[in-house]
Amino acid sequence: MDLKPQNLMVFDGRLKLIDLDGCVEIGTSIRTTDTWFSFSLLYCAPEFARFVASRRKTSIVASSHLDAWSVGMTIAEVACLKPVLYSQYKHYKDMEATPGAGDLNFMEWLGNSKVSPVPEAFKVFDPQLFAFLSDCLCVQEPEQRMSLRRCAAHPYIAAGRVQRMAYRVG
Repeated sequence: MDLKPQNLMVFDGRLKLIDLDGCVEIGTSIRTTDTWFSFSLLYCAPEFARFVASRRKTSIVASSHLDAWSVGMTIAEVACLKPVLYSQYKHYKDMEATPGAGDLNFMEWLGNSKVSPVPEAFKVFDPQLFAFLSDCLCVQEPEQRMSLRRCAAHPYIAAGRVQRMAYRVG
């Protein structure tokens, strides 16, 4: 539930997930009164943002759709070297007198946005990556978001494109 670049490390050439305090089992009900869960604003899915910002909804069930969004935001950040939603987040933080109000306004914006936040510049940089992220992982509605298992079979991933790109970058 708290997937982000800072929680990924490479050990002996293998990617490892660290800082597991935000992890919950799929199907776990999370309530607004719970104090044990953690999340990062810039990587949380729109439906989670709606849950946090809502004064009416008291719980949400953890699903793989939440992680799929976070993985998409993480991949996008690795590609453009900064959090994709940072400028929008900063806009809301700068508009408000208190940090909490800026966070809430950002969450409301994210939860109600109708378009994928994948930068249009990706269309020029890597059109296939843009399509993969905007059509598969960074889709506003969770039911339309591709599962991570299905993503592994997606032509962009299955063709080894990501591995080849990593060799060029690193």
